[in-house]
Amino acid sequence: MRTIYPPADVSKKLPTGERTGKPRASSLLIVVTMSLATAVFAHAQTRTLSVLYTFRGGDDGGNPTESPLTQDDAGTLFGTVGSGGGRACDCGAVYRVVPSTHAESVLYAFPGTPNGAAPEASVLRDLRGDFYGTTFSGGPNVITGIVYRMSPSGVETVLHAFDDVTPDGYQPQAGLVGDASGNLFGTTLSGGAFGFGTVFQIDPTGAYTALYSFGSDPKDGILPNSDMILDQAGNLYGTTSRGLVNQGTIFKLSPTGAETILHSFEGGSDDGAYPESSALVADGEGNLYGVTQYGGTSDKGVVYKLSRGEAFSVLYSFTGGADGGFPEGKLFLDAVTGDLFGTATEGGNSSGICASQYPGGCGVLFKVNSSTGGETGPVFVHRKGRRVHAGVWTYRQAGVGFGSE
Repeated sequence: MRTIYPPADVSKKLPTGERTGKPRASSLLIVVTMSLATAVFAHAQTRTLSVLYTFRGGDDGGNPTESPLTQDDAGTLFGTVGSGGGRACDCGAVYRVVPSTHAESVLYAFPGTPNGAAPEASVLRDLRGDFYGTTFSGGPNVITGIVYRMSPSGVETVLHAFDDVTPDGYQPQAGLVGDASGNLFGTTLSGGAFGFGTVFQIDPTGAYTALYSFGSDPKDGILPNSDMILDQAGNLYGTTSRGLVNQGTIFKLSPTGAETILHSFEGGSDDGAYPESSALVADGEGNLYGVTQYGGTSDKGVVYKLSRGEAFSVLYSFTGGADGGFPEGKLFLDAVTGDLFGTATEGGNSSGICASQYPGGCGVLFKVNSSTGGETGPVFVHRKGRRVHAGVWTYRQAGVGFGSE
């Protein structure tokens, strides 16, 4: 097996603020949502939304996944769709879009068993231009999933095929993170020694190791479904969407596989609950930020901070009205201003199509300051299409931002 080349995204490891380094004050934001179009808007005083590409649901794919897009040095965008792609199984694909021409093409269509199906995570790009990712199903049997490498020309190699027999875990729903030595790390939603998911590692030779199985202790979290982040000492940080006796956790995993629960979510007015598909983001001081779908003063979700000293605080509680509600996905931290940007799946606009199809509102893009806490958004109110379900990241050129909706 070819050695895994160190991923480009880990040239600057946590804490850095974001995978792409510190943004400029004029950096623009990308929001990823869950319908059949790709939207473009600018983070400026005048914000507009225009369609870059509309998925037809056939050979070009459909149902873009709830994960950020990946960008190469030429500005081409890469993402995954959960269905379509041109195969008979309708198993999803990895796609690319050239922003300047609005041209979309399928880089690889998943064929199902044994080469993967139904990707639910973004792709990680390395310095050679290869991509790494996971599929939720389509391993040795229909339900297990794989970890794959894909060349820039679309040639897939299965790095690991999960099964539901061994305690290695299966059904990876989150994406991968890599270190400078070429190791890949990820989570599985199911399986493991206790049946509640795992943290795993694939080393540069392709060897797979289950580092930790969730559910070993009654206070442990279970069912991890968010991307992890990595610090300079090799520690992994992540969230679990549920718990055995709590409502999810923030955890730290050492390079040897020892877990520390940094926070157990309990709900209520001064805590969050259920960090669903909500990855952490870190600032330059080592503080962690994220969102939960529930909890807070109105039980409509919160933006929270976990300090380097492990002190937890709620920065903002959503009301479900014009400010949004039930946030989901990864935050983006502007390291210059300290502002956190994210998406809420409900609230905002409640007229037109939103009133008829989504009475709770179509969702918003919000801004919360990491120091003062107050929400100074919404930055953008979603008025068309489906509710927003994913996070925000930066685009390295000024003027436009990209995401899938």
